[in-house]
Amino acid sequence: MARLEIEHLNIFYTKGKKRVQVIHDFNLTLPQGLIYAIVGPSGCGKSTLLYTLAGILSNYNGKIKIDGEKPSPKKQSIGLVPQHYGLLPWKKVKNNIKFPQHIRKEKTEKQREQKVIKQLHLEKLLNRYPNEISGGEKQRVALARAFIQNPELLLMDEPFSALDALTAEKSHSLFLEIWNDHPTTTILVTHNIQEAIKLAHKVILLSPAPGTLKYVLDSPTELEIREKIATIW
Repeated sequence: MARLEIEHLNIFYTKGKKRVQVIHDFNLTLPQGLIYAIVGPSGCGKSTLLYTLAGILSNYNGKIKIDGEKPSPKKQSIGLVPQHYGLLPWKKVKNNIKFPQHIRKEKTEKQREQKVIKQLHLEKLLNRYPNEISGGEKQRVALARAFIQNPELLLMDEPFSALDALTAEKSHSLFLEIWNDHPTTTILVTHNIQEAIKLAHKVILLSPAPGTLKYVLDSPTELEIREKIATIW
């Protein structure tokens, strides 16, 4: 599990000849072993923040430290569950699950791998390709890929948003079950307030673009979140 420190973080992207700020002066220290949900309006930089923390985007100034080091997918085990799961269509499920270790030339821990696959009910899907499984099954494969690598930091970008309500409900329960067995510092981006309340220990509220951290709420109620949102959106 990792300790994440963010100091005076400003993130930008280039649009034509303009430099557009997406995240403004973001400061936060995340202790180990908690789930944080980030909630904010569309376009406020939630996903950009996540991919910057993952070490994928680098157009920023300020400091990001994971256990004292800059984020790097090559140096640290950072689990990422992108919005549309990020599965490689030409690889079978079993190879998608092991892909991060393959890239880093690491071996998976067999016992952990088998346990995660069993917990997520993927045993019968291992030899299928992504186009042969449902959205809910793809989401479980993406979760397995993240948890099997024993991440120091787990980043999730609206991983349940493409699922119908019933499938999302089942996926929430599976996620919490597997997280409780393999707890890791987690940041979940979501637009769903109920989902944030159900899954996260703390909820982070961002302002409209450029996204600025406004509140960090500890186990809030839906009413508390909505009252805070009314003051900033």
